Amino acid sequence: MPTSDTPPASLLRQPIVVVLGHVDHGKTTLLDKIRQSKVALKEAGKITQHIGASEITAKEISEIGGDLVNRFKLAVQIPGLLFLDTPGHEAFTSLRERGGSLADIAVLVIDVRQGIQPQTLESIRILKQFKTPFLVALTKIDQVDGWKKTKHNSFLHSLEEQAEHVQQKLDNYVYKLVESLYLRGFECERFDRITDFTRQITIVPVSAVTGEGIAELLLFLTGLSQRYLSNGLGLGKTIGKGSIIEVRTERGLGTVLDVVLYEGTLRKNDKIIFSTMNGVAESRVRCLVKPSPKGIEYVDSVSAASGVRIVGHGLDDALPGSPIAACGLDDSAEAGEMEQQVKSILFESAEDGIIVVCDTLGSVEAMLNLLKKENIPVKKTKVGKLTRDELTAASAVSKRDRYLGAIMTFNIGESPAVITEAESLGVKVFAGDVVYSIIENYQQWAVEEREREKSEVLTSKLFPAKIKIIQGCCFRKSRPCVVGVEVLEGKLVSGITLMNKEGMEIGEVKSIQHENETIPSAEKGKKVAISIEGKNAIFEKCINFNDTLYSRLPLSAVREMLNNAKLFTELELALLSELEQLLLRERKIG
Repeated sequence: MPTSDTPPASLLRQPIVVVLGHVDHGKTTLLDKIRQSKVALKEAGKITQHIGASEITAKEISEIGGDLVNRFKLAVQIPGLLFLDTPGHEAFTSLRERGGSLADIAVLVIDVRQGIQPQTLESIRILKQFKTPFLVALTKIDQVDGWKKTKHNSFLHSLEEQAEHVQQKLDNYVYKLVESLYLRGFECERFDRITDFTRQITIVPVSAVTGEGIAELLLFLTGLSQRYLSNGLGLGKTIGKGSIIEVRTERGLGTVLDVVLYEGTLRKNDKIIFSTMNGVAESRVRCLVKPSPKGIEYVDSVSAASGVRIVGHGLDDALPGSPIAACGLDDSAEAGEMEQQVKSILFESAEDGIIVVCDTLGSVEAMLNLLKKENIPVKKTKVGKLTRDELTAASAVSKRDRYLGAIMTFNIGESPAVITEAESLGVKVFAGDVVYSIIENYQQWAVEEREREKSEVLTSKLFPAKIKIIQGCCFRKSRPCVVGVEVLEGKLVSGITLMNKEGMEIGEVKSIQHENETIPSAEKGKKVAISIEGKNAIFEKCINFNDTLYSRLPLSAVREMLNNAKLFTELELALLSELEQLLLRERKIG
């Protein structure tokens, strides 16, 4: 267990913990079990679940940990752990005022039998992007064949009661995961076998059904937080700052904000500023609401880290996932910084590009970061629902560039009517709940569509090609000339006429062979044998080793291809330009 000279709990706030991972790997069940472990320490009905987050106090961590606290020599010095109640990206990508994630530390949930899945990879990418420390909860250990369920909340205690062959099965699952994560740049190990916490990521086997492993999970979250986060957990005396988890309507209260406060103190009657699609807006806190054992409780103030519901006027346009601060618009520094952050994420450009619509501000930022890496331009971003405005804008772009006249939506649940209208306008919508998969689907569609359009422009014998005669590969000098060639660029097709770099016609490709089999064509990079018939298809007289030959196409066909430049790669366009110059030179000489 990592140790450190952590400041006293009175000087620290709770670290904010988020649980994320693939669908059905047990994120919500794990959160529920953590809360139930807390309930078991109290009288019935006495649990205090915060709005937007659930708190596990230092005392409760120690009590749940039991004898493991001494075994791991852990002194619980933080005031507790604050688990965000919304698992997954929704909470994780909620932004702090100066960028970065709301979460201080994360629990990456992975099913012991399924291992790494698409949303696991998505989670890992997010963790890397925000440089967030995390540990792995290897869930559903109760489903390992032969596992004997126990009443322990400790994995180690439960493991002692398992048969040797069951322990071996679990070990096999653990080391399969260790290998998978190593291939993705992470060195991991089961928590009780770690030799260096600065280099190795902690894996805690756990069952969200039986509670086995919950004790170790809480203790190692505590130990890692104290060792590596303590410098960032100081309470300070700053104004209240938080992230909006949800914007909702409550009967009798109107629009309210569920907020996780990560810094400072927020008080009743404080001015607050928050982000909207139109910039930064101001309101005033009418009420602060927190749950209590008896229902809800109206409080005068709340300090970090904590979940709280804010009641006020004019909150309807607040953006989920965006920062909030306890000050007014007259605080130019705070308001200006928030304004700049929003403008860097939500914008509309005059240039052509795709349109991005997501559920939260943080989701938009995550999508933008990946699109930037893939060099995909973006015209407009938005938080909220996909509407006709976005469809109309995308349709206008599509008339100029159909590959940029597309929309990517993340986690918003498009209505059937909107999808029908998109189809009628010819706008392609790529939707999903895994960011990188949405982008990959778009890229795959663009490649397939370009190939389809290219095949329509290119007839069966009008493919551009550039080939080189391979040294030492002449099998017959003439009638027909048979030589070995490498396709340098384009596509060599049987039946095409070849010319040399001076534009002189050599002859027609009668056949193409690869590994003693006749094939209709050869792609770039392929080495094949070809037979050429023609008056100039004579080896050592008109052609020789290392000569470069080109497909001889009509000049009009070459120019039509150049006019459809977006269908071709840069190297293919370079070849077409080279062919155009050769044909023009031949025409001039002729």
